[in-house]
Amino acid sequence: MKRLLSVILILTISLTALAQKMSDSKNLAAVADEQKIDLNIDFSNASILGVDFEDWVTGEPDWDQSYSEIRVKFIQAFNSIADRGRHPHRAGSAPNSSYLLHIKIEKVKDDGSEVHALVCVENKEGNTIYEKSMKGEQGRFGSVANLMGDAMEDLGYKVGRLFSSNAK
Repeated sequence: MKRLLSVILILTISLTALAQKMSDSKNLAAVADEQKIDLNIDFSNASILGVDFEDWVTGEPDWDQSYSEIRVKFIQAFNSIADRGRHPHRAGSAPNSSYLLHIKIEKVKDDGSEVHALVCVENKEGNTIYEKSMKGEQGRFGSVANLMGDAMEDLGYKVGRLFSSNAK
């Protein structure tokens, strides 16, 4: 009986992983021919240092500049994967694009070195065609905002590789 339950459990896990992989490919296939993708990085619902973003940002007078730097790091990392010929997509300001890459930051680790986000691709009607929870890490040194920038750069590489693996 234990053997049968073990086999069923392993089979279920394997099928779930396969279904997720197939789902990822199918949903991102819609963006395959899109060269420019609009980008929105949204911190509004994030928990940073254990507090809501709105409370945290009031103590960060340079947040606008920090946000711009964080956005640039993500874009450069994502686009560097495209520059290597691994996928045709370029993320950035592209309001006329048919798709939006929406990075919804959910949580930032207490020191800023780790960012948890929901990565969504939405069509121009606002419907989500793909979403996946991902994590950026690798914050090395500096302020919380600087560490977040390093973690967002790592996330940019990871999202770029995700697009790359589904562009084939």
